[in-house]
Amino acid sequence: MSATGHHPHLLSVETVDRPWGPQRVFRFREFTGHEPEPQPLPFDPQMPREDRIALEEELRAARELWNIARFQQELKPHLTRAAPLWTEYATAREAMDSHYAVLRTGVEDGRWNSRLLNLIEAHEATRAAAHAFDRAAQPIAALVDTYESAVGHGRLPQWQTIAAGCGIAAGNWQIHPAPDYNNNRFQTSSPLLEAVEQDIEQHNELLNRVGRITSGRWSPAAQ
Repeated sequence: MSATGHHPHLLSVETVDRPWGPQRVFRFREFTGHEPEPQPLPFDPQMPREDRIALEEELRAARELWNIARFQQELKPHLTRAAPLWTEYATAREAMDSHYAVLRTGVEDGRWNSRLLNLIEAHEATRAAAHAFDRAAQPIAALVDTYESAVGHGRLPQWQTIAAGCGIAAGNWQIHPAPDYNNNRFQTSSPLLEAVEQDIEQHNELLNRVGRITSGRWSPAAQ
């Protein structure tokens, strides 16, 4: 707090009429998130009640802006780290879907096994890429959870918006809520990987059925 009792970043305060009554609106110099976090007002029995209420509102507003700035600063390196991993996942996923589509539309007898092997390799590449992206997504989800708790749900800027401001196109990223990453299975499974595994299971189920029907062709279950 400054010598006047106000936060050093305070520029002005005005009271505006709202449908629910008058409200103080505070304007602050931009926060970077590197300043000391604004702290709750210490109790002063000599301070008039109305002054105390006004200062508490000011500090709450300052803390919210500080937390938003801090959130943005902490988030950016994680977004940068995740960007190439999402590209790798999207590329691997596209290849997997393409190999599977080829098998569904028909393959010459002489190329059936090689096409199956291509799909199996694509499965493994997509598994690895999904898990790698989930590991990068976990701290992003954790930061959202932490700072939403600090400022309130819906008051943080969207992480997608922050990514766009960094020149990162993240509109298609699949980042789950933080609790989805907090389990004992995370070392071997994760949200995006689980979705990929479900699709791979469907692929294998259909191919196994084809193998049983055709009897003479190789299928994943035979390996």
